[in-house]
Amino acid sequence: MTIIEKAIDKLEKKSGGMVGSDSILPQQDVPSDGEIEKPLLKIDLFQILEKQGLNLSVIEKQQLKEEFRHIKRPLLRTAAGLGADVVDNGNVIMVASTKAGEGKTFTAINLAFSIAMEKEKSVLLIDADVEKSALSGVFGVKGEQGLVEYLLGETEGLSDVIFNSSLNNLKIMPAGKRSEYSTELFSSQNMLGLMTEISQRYDDRIVIVDLPPFLMTTEAIVLASMAGQIVMVVEVGSSQSDVKEAIGMLDSSMIVGLVLNKFNVGGRSYYYGGPASDA
Repeated sequence: MTIIEKAIDKLEKKSGGMVGSDSILPQQDVPSDGEIEKPLLKIDLFQILEKQGLNLSVIEKQQLKEEFRHIKRPLLRTAAGLGADVVDNGNVIMVASTKAGEGKTFTAINLAFSIAMEKEKSVLLIDADVEKSALSGVFGVKGEQGLVEYLLGETEGLSDVIFNSSLNNLKIMPAGKRSEYSTELFSSQNMLGLMTEISQRYDDRIVIVDLPPFLMTTEAIVLASMAGQIVMVVEVGSSQSDVKEAIGMLDSSMIVGLVLNKFNVGGRSYYYGGPASDA
């Protein structure tokens, strides 16, 4: 039985719940790397979740923290070159799903918060789902200049499109405006140069990218080719054939992790990681 088949089998037997991450209380420390000069984005994770309709008890909040601690560990090991498979660009983690509504943006945000809690890690969270821009909306930067404007050459530099947050090791890049040429922009040398710059500028940096759904756009596959690791978010009840189709679009040597979302198994989330060829 393949990894995906095992995962889907577990999905069919379980139901309920959602996964989440660490609580962040606003801090006033301004990042010292000089990347940007903008007002800080005030961030409190559970306040964000409450605005999205998730009112969590103290017990549930603690469970959410533990679940994402469990998910991030293999990702960080691979990023550090300590995993079973050594990959290029291991610190570039792209979060995807087969279709909309499976929780990829929720997962990307919570994963970024959880990794940002590491003492020796910094995180750049990028909204690359230009059509929906849900991540940008959550942080209140939808409509601001972002990824698309940078790729179009409409900004003076990265400092125009990267926002500092009240957590001094978490930065956010909005999606920017919609563009009918987003696929071409994402496959351009400008995009490749951007990914190289932001992933290699700092030794401690983890780049997390919220992708469009794989089976709904072509942009996601183009961007995924630049990732070192892919986190595929699968909702309870998702089609096994859709998951296989999406993963089949990736290079067989790529590290793909499967996050099973919206279910509970003994208070834990499940993360399956390995080359796409194992799926």
